[in-house]
Amino acid sequence: MSIIFEHPAWLLLPGGIAALLLAIWLYRSDKTTRHLNSGVRYLLGALRFLALFTLIILLLKPLIKTLDTEVEAPLIVIAQDNSESLLLGEDSAYINGRYKEQLRELAANFDGDYELKTYTFGEQLGEGLEQLDYNEQFTNFSGLFDELFNKYSHRNLGAVIIASDGLYNKGADPSYSFSKLNVPIYTIALGDTIEKKDLLIRELAHNRLAYLGNLFPLEIELEAKKCNSEDVLLEVVKQGQVLFSKPLKVSSKNEQFTIPVQLEAKNVGLQRYTVRVTTLENEISTVNNTQDIFIDVLDSRQKILILSAAPHPDIAALRASIQSNQNYEVEAMTAEEFKGQVADYSLIVLHQLPSKNNLGLDVIEAAMAIKTPLFFIRGAQTDFQSFNKLKLGYEVLNARGNVNDVKGRFAQGFSLFQVEDEEKNMFPSLPPLQVPFGEFNSSPGISTLLNQSIGTIATEIPLLSFNQNQEQKIGVLAGEGLWRWRMVNYLNKGNHDLFNSFFKKLVQFLASKDDKRPFRVSANTALLENEEIRFNAEVYDATYSPIPGKDISMSISDSEGNAFDYNFSPDREKYKLNAGRLPVDNYRWEAEVNIAGKKFVERGEFSVSPLQFELINVRADHQMLYRLAHQNGGQMIAKEQLLSLAEIIRSNEDVVSLSYERKTLSDLIRIDLLLWILLLLLAAEWLIRKLNGTY
Repeated sequence: MSIIFEHPAWLLLPGGIAALLLAIWLYRSDKTTRHLNSGVRYLLGALRFLALFTLIILLLKPLIKTLDTEVEAPLIVIAQDNSESLLLGEDSAYINGRYKEQLRELAANFDGDYELKTYTFGEQLGEGLEQLDYNEQFTNFSGLFDELFNKYSHRNLGAVIIASDGLYNKGADPSYSFSKLNVPIYTIALGDTIEKKDLLIRELAHNRLAYLGNLFPLEIELEAKKCNSEDVLLEVVKQGQVLFSKPLKVSSKNEQFTIPVQLEAKNVGLQRYTVRVTTLENEISTVNNTQDIFIDVLDSRQKILILSAAPHPDIAALRASIQSNQNYEVEAMTAEEFKGQVADYSLIVLHQLPSKNNLGLDVIEAAMAIKTPLFFIRGAQTDFQSFNKLKLGYEVLNARGNVNDVKGRFAQGFSLFQVEDEEKNMFPSLPPLQVPFGEFNSSPGISTLLNQSIGTIATEIPLLSFNQNQEQKIGVLAGEGLWRWRMVNYLNKGNHDLFNSFFKKLVQFLASKDDKRPFRVSANTALLENEEIRFNAEVYDATYSPIPGKDISMSISDSEGNAFDYNFSPDREKYKLNAGRLPVDNYRWEAEVNIAGKKFVERGEFSVSPLQFELINVRADHQMLYRLAHQNGGQMIAKEQLLSLAEIIRSNEDVVSLSYERKTLSDLIRIDLLLWILLLLLAAEWLIRKLNGTY
């Protein structure tokens, strides 16, 4: 401990002299103390000097500097893999029994000289070993690394012990993730590296949606390990009925099969299909011989019609973009070729229609009569006199037949659908569209997404906008040349994703029907067994204003008819329900609410699919554990050497306690004792003077 001053310490000398002279002067010139003997006066002078000198010291703002030494013991982290794959080997009884006791004994060996933290990891990270049950359905080393790095990267982390079979199916390669910790990593090799007999379904590739009456593809990947000269049978089953069957012959010890299957969607709704393969004798795991998939079968696709005045590259660009959404079926033709019924389509795209000679006008009038949404793409062939007579909220006056090169600039306040920032960032690099020259007028009800920019001049003239004319959705793009946008998107990004995403939203807005239901419930239709099923509900009155405070009940039934009852919770103007995690099955739900004395019911379905990632590969990867330990200055040990690990770490000279010196500065004036000393000096002087008959 030492004392330092904020002001120069040499000031103490003149300050002390001044205090001494003041004390001498006071008791030599004070007439009231002359009758006192010299000894008392010297004592009083000394007390006054000490009091004044103490005040002078405090005026120099002294600070007390202290150095504290703190010893931090090395921190040892034990992380135990808690995934299902650890119980699939022949040593599962040991792993689930005696091994747990040895792991706790290892942890106890670090008591005293080390600080110890224990974790279990899999899909989730848990602190402590009490929850070790080998039930995690993923193995994610990255989550463990993130936790250790965030918590202990600035601590005296001595060593990390990881007990695992080396298999992971989520997150980054642990061989490289842990290097940032810069500490020795010791691995305990669990599981069996000897390949065992196993026939498994490795992967099922399929679409989530199919359409009634259509065939949909299913690709099955099988893998046979140590199954030489075995006859197996692959089947696809739905509600006990075998839809597909194929016998296979395993000709070598290790073999893979890819089997394409075409299935017919015969029923509307969520359909469950089971893929299964023969269970062989002495297989290490039979759980991976069966997998379920769920297909949402829709009644029909929405049909989109693209009509044009003449062939144009914009048509191919639009068609490819719309067809990237499997909910839409697209037909493209010229107006002269069209002989169908307007009522069959959810949206009609009109490229440079109506054109001269009133081409396409009959289709437009028929669509307007039944409120079919229309999307106009204007161009040099558009007949603007006919277009203006449609009274769509847009007018083009004094069209002269020539065009301007116009780029799009996002308008403020557009809210009909959400445009992502990445999509917006695409537009500055896109080439201009060719927009017919003329005077543009639009009604106040128009919602503008893109305004026109001509050269460096930014205008408020709509380039892409929307209008709902008497409950009919109308979209207008003022120019042609979309094919260039699609090409530039590919040149910049190597794909058409942003172009497709932008126009899919546009088409989805125009083609979707307004939902006028007073009671609406939404939820995901396909989930994995580790996901929670969540519902959202909305309730509206006759004016379509949200109604708060309603009691909404929900019943969820599994495939065996067992029902579970729930209630929604209000969330501002909406309602939410979290039904938690449910077992693998096909479920139906029914929600009910009372509005103005009338009962409204919504129904739906969803599926919960199994997670089988931990069951696909059951052969331990000790090479990964060896690399992880070797690259980080540790070593891998077998599970039989588990209890020797404490001694191995103790012998590591780098795993030691660290001493830290902590410097603290505190104001001397804040010490209460100093104040009491000063008061005591002044009080003693006053008391002595009073006892001797003076003040």
